[in-house]
Amino acid sequence: MIKKTLMLLVVTVLLVSGLVGCMTYGDTTGERISRHMEFHLLVPYKQLVELHREIDYFIFNLDEGNPNLY
Repeated sequence: MIKKTLMLLVVTVLLVSGLVGCMTYGDTTGERISRHMEFHLLVPYKQLVELHREIDYFIFNLDEGNPNLY
C-alpha cells in the first residue's frame, strides 16, 4: 500500500512539474502556446528532417545541392 501511494505521489509530482514547466514560456497566452507547440512538435520534426538529410547524404550519397542525383 505504501509503495502504491508513494508511486502515485511521484507520478503526480512529475506530471505537475512537467506541465508547469511547459506553461512558463512567454508572457502572453499566444506566445506561450506557440512556444509549447514548437517545443513538443516542431523541434522533434526538425530533428527528424535533419536526420533524414544526413542519412541521404552519408548512406546514399545524395545531396540537396544537386537534385539531379535523386
